[in-house]
Amino acid sequence: MKLNKQRWILVLFTAAGSLWPQGRDTLRDTAQIGRLPILETETWRPDSVRRFSPVISGAASLLIPGAGQVYTHQYFKAGFFIALEAIFGSMANFWRTDANNRFVREKSWLALSAADTNRLAATMDREDAFLTHHHALESRFSFYDYLSWAAGGYVFNVLDAVGSSNAFRNTKEKSPLTAGLLAAVPGLGLGQWYNGALSKAGLVMMGQVSLGIMAYNCQRLMDRAEDNYLRLNPPQPDTLTRFVSFAYSGDWGDARYRSYTNRNMYLWYSVFFYFYSIFDAVVDAYLHDYPEKMKIKPDLILGNKQVYLSLQTTFSLP
Repeated sequence: MKLNKQRWILVLFTAAGSLWPQGRDTLRDTAQIGRLPILETETWRPDSVRRFSPVISGAASLLIPGAGQVYTHQYFKAGFFIALEAIFGSMANFWRTDANNRFVREKSWLALSAADTNRLAATMDREDAFLTHHHALESRFSFYDYLSWAAGGYVFNVLDAVGSSNAFRNTKEKSPLTAGLLAAVPGLGLGQWYNGALSKAGLVMMGQVSLGIMAYNCQRLMDRAEDNYLRLNPPQPDTLTRFVSFAYSGDWGDARYRSYTNRNMYLWYSVFFYFYSIFDAVVDAYLHDYPEKMKIKPDLILGNKQVYLSLQTTFSLP
């Protein structure tokens, strides 16, 4: 059912199965703010879904995030993907700039160390350079993390646009076992592909791959911090090493602990999201005809001079 560009905020569907053959048609009741309710009766069947070209929707979102959703008239999603890419892109650029600035400061510390004639001062300057380099790597890895989220969001956006075309929409019976086994393959969203839920497949790919990259980068930082901590705490340190260790071991220990806790956090997120994707695939396979029997669809409606938020629900009784 198409809504005109008016101030619609509620569409309530009621059905009486005895009024239509096989109970597959519905009675739709619509209301409008400031006016009397308007009752509309029309014939509707589960397969009467407006379809768009998946090539056009996918290509549009491939060129501009959210453009495919605009083509399929899903303006709320279009705004979401535009905002998502803008946030991830700006954060990636922030950490890239921060990493470059820290690498510049590292060179300054190395220059001071080379120019200082005092051995202790030169050693301290060099240790500051090592720490600055480590912090620069933290920023660079954060840049990689947000870059992976931006890339994952881009893929998510394209798959959602293709799925929004409804070209691959079907209510054929699915095997929950097959969906679960396919979803058990990490990072690909195969269970969601099997169910025809392309948007969910993109979400699974973005989440699992990006969280895995973040955990891996934290592991690399943790190993590096631990190596430097051990370097400052050899079995038989000399006097200079003892002094430098006393001044900097705490910094390297904090860096290691920070990376350790972040790695574990991202791993737990990954594990949760992994099992969630399996659960989601199995449930979607069981409820293969659920999208046709009940629809809850929020969207933005463009008026002449205003934009409205509408909520459409459709219930089909057996």
